[in-house]
Amino acid sequence: MKKTLVALAVMAVAGAASAQIAPNSVTLYGLIDTAVVFRDVGGVSTTTMDAGTMNGSRWGMKGTEDLGGGMSAVFQLEGGIDSSTQQLGQSTAGANPRIFGRQGYVGLSGGFGTLTVGRQYTPADVAWGIDAAGAQGFGGGAAYAVMASNYAQSDSLAVGRQDNAINYSLPAMSGVTGNIMMGLDESSTTILQPQKLVGFNIGYAGGPLGLQFASETITATNAATSSTGWLAGVNYDLGAAKISVIFTGGTSAANQVDAGWALGTGIPMGPTLIQLSYARETSRANGATADIVTSAFGGNVGYQLSKRTDVYASYLNKEDVSAANVSVKGTYLATGVRHRF
Repeated sequence: MKKTLVALAVMAVAGAASAQIAPNSVTLYGLIDTAVVFRDVGGVSTTTMDAGTMNGSRWGMKGTEDLGGGMSAVFQLEGGIDSSTQQLGQSTAGANPRIFGRQGYVGLSGGFGTLTVGRQYTPADVAWGIDAAGAQGFGGGAAYAVMASNYAQSDSLAVGRQDNAINYSLPAMSGVTGNIMMGLDESSTTILQPQKLVGFNIGYAGGPLGLQFASETITATNAATSSTGWLAGVNYDLGAAKISVIFTGGTSAANQVDAGWALGTGIPMGPTLIQLSYARETSRANGATADIVTSAFGGNVGYQLSKRTDVYASYLNKEDVSAANVSVKGTYLATGVRHRF
């Protein structure tokens, strides 16, 4: 009996000590998205099983600790996975594996806003949330499929995330949001992302109206010139549907000039969500006399089986026309299932 009481007392003390040092809130979460995908690009057809057609498959944890005085410590660790092969995501051609390749940061939050350091989403990537079509899947992501590959190379260089980033986000104030980011260039033989990034976004969400503007400048290690890009978008919720218009532009380090626009809509119908988008962008290389034109149209249809599980079909028709007026067309079709936990 005495041994039992002693053991219970030790457990109680250990539990109390653990409660004192543990964060106030830790959440383990994830998303698995797997689809069968058919592609026909330039007359060459393939059928594959892919992960992350609508959303990148991932798992992670995030938490906060109340430090008192209105201040909290915050952290998030999020890793990408290929749910069709179980390989780690966001790695470099199979080398330099990233356990938490999507994001991993720690910081402080309070009335002053939030300051975080680590691998984080870029300001431009945050601004893509203005797309009423969700910037996801083949169909809803026509804007992203067209512009992210160009966008003066700015967004494609960062791939939506930046290593060694210092980010400051504004506190909540009457629907206005914004953040400023600086990504440090720690050039070495082991660096995974050898570049410097400076960027910001500013947004507004009030009632049915949403606005976003973002700008980024990226400079590769030892480069004399930089790539710059900007994105401006507006969406409006009509009730029966949400619509958006997005404009992008910029100049690459090699003086390639890009300009694009996109239309998107999301139409909820009970458990069904229909997303449609169209995007077009022109790119002109330095010294060229003709534009490279990329355009795409697509749609997604999703059906919610529960709050956490849905099935979907996604379609995209894309065309790339070179400066020599050579056209390469691509058709993409996917059907898959997505589960959140």
